[in-house]
Amino acid sequence: MRLWKILPRPYLIRPGVEISGVAVGSDGPRQSCFIVPIYVADGEGVDETAWGVRPTSTGRPRLVANSDPNVGWIMRLSTYTRPGKAVGQILVVENSKGGFSRLGYGVAGDAEGMMRWEEALVEVQGSVDFILLCTGPPDQLIRVTGTDIQQEELVGDWPEEDWLRIDDPRIEKFEGGKYGIEEKDDSNGQRPEENG
Repeated sequence: MRLWKILPRPYLIRPGVEISGVAVGSDGPRQSCFIVPIYVADGEGVDETAWGVRPTSTGRPRLVANSDPNVGWIMRLSTYTRPGKAVGQILVVENSKGGFSRLGYGVAGDAEGMMRWEEALVEVQGSVDFILLCTGPPDQLIRVTGTDIQQEELVGDWPEEDWLRIDDPRIEKFEGGKYGIEEKDDSNGQRPEENG
């Protein structure tokens, strides 16, 4: 998969521990931040078309280089463009909610807490339409297909679809088990036939 608008930065997650990652949201009044680590093996070149999502040891998502040759996108969406409206929101067309999953979600804002905007990290393996209701005009329509992303100004009426907010509980979130975390083994080390 390819990356879209993702620039890794170093983050200090606790004293003395720094990781490379991408953040959505920020820390502050009425805000929330979610950091997704990025992993590239030492000495390994990066195939820009083969990024993947794998679980960390705690089951949270991690972007891993050279791990997924499938067609698709890992995208960072933000509704901040410039000061203006008090709230920016991300919407997704309801009938495409199975074509992507939300890896991370956060709310960023200004220091005074007067303006807030949504940010999300999503994995797209299908066709999905997003609307970004931005803090400053114009709002954006983003149409994603397997190999292409088209971003255009949203002028006039919205496409006639049912839309969900990106933090809607009906939208699939990253679940570690979906990407290879093994289910808990209750066999106490015995083979199934020995566990009677």
